[in-house]
Parts: sequence; C-alpha cells; structure tokens
Amino acid sequence: LVHAPATYAEVLRLLDKGESEPLKSQAHRLKGLAWNLAAEKLSAVCAQIEECAAHAQVEEARLRKSSLIEEWDSLIAFLGKDLAA
Repeated sequence: LVHAPATYAEVLRLLDKGESEPLKSQAHRLKGLAWNLAAEKLSAVCAQIEECAAHAQVEEARLRKSSLIEEWDSLIAFLGKDLAA
C-alpha cells in the first residue's frame, strides 16, 4: 500500500510521456496493488492501460486516464473513510 501513490503518479507521468514499455510495467504493478485492496474497477482500468501499452497503443491508453483518476480518487476516499472509522 505504501508504494501505491508513487506507482499511481508514475502511471500518470508515463501516460503523459507516452512511454509504452515502462507504462505497461507500472500499470501492471498498480493493477496488482488495486486488486489486493479489492478495488476491482481501478484494477480493471489498470488492466486496460496495461493491455494498450503492451501493444504500443499509448493514445488508446490515454483515453482511460480520466477513468484512472476517478477510480483512484474513489479508492482514496473509501480508504480515508475506512481509516477514520
């Protein structure tokens, strides 16, 4: 969990830079982190980004950036509420 924010930030950076190979790797890593937290929607978006990056379809991956941000923000809000309880 401690690495999730940095991994998320790196995925966003790589989406902007258009580097498909490291994007594939980092999206895969974030997908696993999300899956371990039962954040299925976030994991699914990461899987889509990973798949696009695997085929060097960075523009296609970028189309999922807003979904990635939305699902990340939902996870953070959920965790914040859960930790406050």
